[in-house]
Amino acid sequence: MTTNYSDTAETAVLGAILQTGKSFDLSEADFYLYEHREIFKAIYELQKNNRTVDFIHVSEYLESKGNLEQIGGFEYVANLQNNIVTANAKSYSVELKKYSRARQAVSIGHTLLETVAEDWHEKTDQAVRNLMSLSAKGKDKQWSSDITQALRDAQDEIETCFQTDGLIGVTTGLQKLDEIVGGWHQGDLIIFAARPAMGKTAFAINQALNSKAPVGFFSAEQPKSQIAQRMIGIVGQVNLENMRTAKLSDDDFSRITQASSTIDGMNIFINDCPAIHIQALINQSRTWYREHGIKALYVDYIQRVKPFDTKAPRHEQVGQVAMALKELARELRIPVIVLAQVNRNVESRTDKRPYMGDLKDSGTIEQEADFIGMLYRDEVYNPGSSDTGIAEILIEKNRHGRTGKIKVQFDAEYVRFRDLRTIHSPESYQRAVG
Repeated sequence: MTTNYSDTAETAVLGAILQTGKSFDLSEADFYLYEHREIFKAIYELQKNNRTVDFIHVSEYLESKGNLEQIGGFEYVANLQNNIVTANAKSYSVELKKYSRARQAVSIGHTLLETVAEDWHEKTDQAVRNLMSLSAKGKDKQWSSDITQALRDAQDEIETCFQTDGLIGVTTGLQKLDEIVGGWHQGDLIIFAARPAMGKTAFAINQALNSKAPVGFFSAEQPKSQIAQRMIGIVGQVNLENMRTAKLSDDDFSRITQASSTIDGMNIFINDCPAIHIQALINQSRTWYREHGIKALYVDYIQRVKPFDTKAPRHEQVGQVAMALKELARELRIPVIVLAQVNRNVESRTDKRPYMGDLKDSGTIEQEADFIGMLYRDEVYNPGSSDTGIAEILIEKNRHGRTGKIKVQFDAEYVRFRDLRTIHSPESYQRAVG
């Protein structure tokens, strides 16, 4: 069994404090050994009262409290100050924090073992919250840096942008969209919204398939088998309706086999829990990130995810989910691409293209999102449209660049979104950007 403390680390840190008077971001609980906890308490009290910290003053304080002999006397404290090299004290303090969190996690586990059956659910929920809080504390430092580090990170992104021809994030699989956003950026919340029948789910599936990276996919509306069928249709160019009505040819079966083999080699992880709770979504995402290194997360769709507070007004519930997804994107440093519904009042307008104000249930989505795009296919409302087979991406919000309209190809029989044919010609380029 591994010991959840380090005598060397504890003595090194205490010795460094006694030698230099410098403090570290530590607490009494970070020390395991009784004598070290008592010495740190003495140091803390002296620092709080702006008194000198060295072995003499610490020893005198301990003696005044009647604890000096219990921790080994003057000699023990003096040895801490005189025999410890301070060069690695900072790394030792980080090690102490890790050991401290490990001990707290073990304590939470012991509490669960002692829980009686009738208290199980309540105690389990509390244990999960405690563990999450513990995990968050361990990550607090990753958000803190000086301006020098911030500038270095910014320069690294700029250099990466040049090295990858502007694509610094996860590719969208659509050339014009990639040119505008540079791929989906880590930490961003991306929203795609539309009315029913516009192809929201198909759009997200296309994005996941084209991402060229390990990704997670939450399908709160459709079972994983239907998601897989759509993937087969997209990759194999197999008519989805024929798959569902047993009208497949020998060539179709061959395409299905090849497509299945291709998709099976992709790192795509699916959770199809209906109306999943936001906390379960967060936990699953963390697991995928830890075990599979996912680079993006897709959620279909935000209004189907259960919030923390189910008794709150509906717009507040959706707002809770939006905020949690944005926080998750920043925590895992991955883009989170989320589908959303659009209000029904779009149907009463002459021009049925949705805009940002049409997002259903919550203005918080508008506030939290880094990118908001609306999907529109004119043929849904106008069967004889000259834009049959064309989908519009209406960019309503883009924190990293411009807004506007992009046109892409939509192959309805395969539910596939792709660049317009011969997009590189001047005429088709103009058509692509509307």
